[in-house]
Amino acid sequence: MRISRGGKIYSPLSVLVSGLVPASEEAFCFFCLFAIAEAMVRAGAPLLQLRAKSLPTGKLVEVARELRAITSRASVLLIINDRADIAKLVDADGVHLGQEDMPPAAARDIL
Repeated sequence: MRISRGGKIYSPLSVLVSGLVPASEEAFCFFCLFAIAEAMVRAGAPLLQLRAKSLPTGKLVEVARELRAITSRASVLLIINDRADIAKLVDADGVHLGQEDMPPAAARDIL
């Protein structure tokens, strides 16, 4: 898979940002995640992808909204992993679905 933006082609590995969430929410630094996202946007990343499988829905929405604000200011795409409902809620540019996630047709219905 390749991502095209502004006439340039990017490998997913060059544009992926994964938010890794430990078992204890207190141990995770969301400020650090946002600072990294800001730095990647300033460095020219065309896309950020939020992957936070173990994050509770409420906190995931908060994080996704902040990342949407960061990416919107710079016209950078935001992709949400697995959760079409949250992608729609925060007006993300898309959702990444794995083979064991909801069917693409169901995600399209939500989006």
